[in-house]
Amino acid sequence: MTPAASPDGDSPEEEAFWPFLICRGHRVGFTVVAAPDFLVAARLPGLLFDVAGGDPTGAGRARYRLVTGTPVGDLLVMFTVRKANTSHLGVDAPPGAPLLDEHSRQVPLIEGVVGRAAGLAPDSGDGPLMAGRDVCLPLFVDFWNADTEQEPTATETFRMDRRAGAAVDWESRDAGPRVPRASPRRTETSVPKGPAAPPPAVRDAGPLGRLLRKLFGWALKD
Repeated sequence: MTPAASPDGDSPEEEAFWPFLICRGHRVGFTVVAAPDFLVAARLPGLLFDVAGGDPTGAGRARYRLVTGTPVGDLLVMFTVRKANTSHLGVDAPPGAPLLDEHSRQVPLIEGVVGRAAGLAPDSGDGPLMAGRDVCLPLFVDFWNADTEQEPTATETFRMDRRAGAAVDWESRDAGPRVPRASPRRTETSVPKGPAAPPPAVRDAGPLGRLLRKLFGWALKD
């Protein structure tokens, strides 16, 4: 997809965008499959987990988040969420059959682009999103077929008029300041470990307990 020409024939003002993709495999948990090269270089692709996601966006709709205060500056994250199916793999299979994980849940594709703009103009079209999708779809196919953990692919910038493409009904929620996570993977089954429980109190067992306290200095309770 190429930027649309302006009515007077001049080249439109273009902006820089970097594609990204978050999804899961059949067995592998949610992973940042592709992320902007500057986030990968800073070891910060995992911050996309905190910003992009949610329910499917539906036709003609998309979301954006303004992310401020990260180590790589302020970011504009634009994305859609859709359910993956066999047509995305380009294989001989029932067209539109859903792709399922090992628990029979349909796999979502969280696809979008990251920009450096301070905000999103309401007339921004879906051109940058579609161009980013074209970049990331082959990466999704490779990830799905491998179904193993991997490091994110670093995507390069492309330039496009933000108004290119069809009109979009944008959903906005300011993501605000972020302390980004470094890991590009989210382990859904992991449970944070709390502090170690103290050993049970050992009570005085008469003369034997007093002898042990004298010999080993145990702080036994009476």
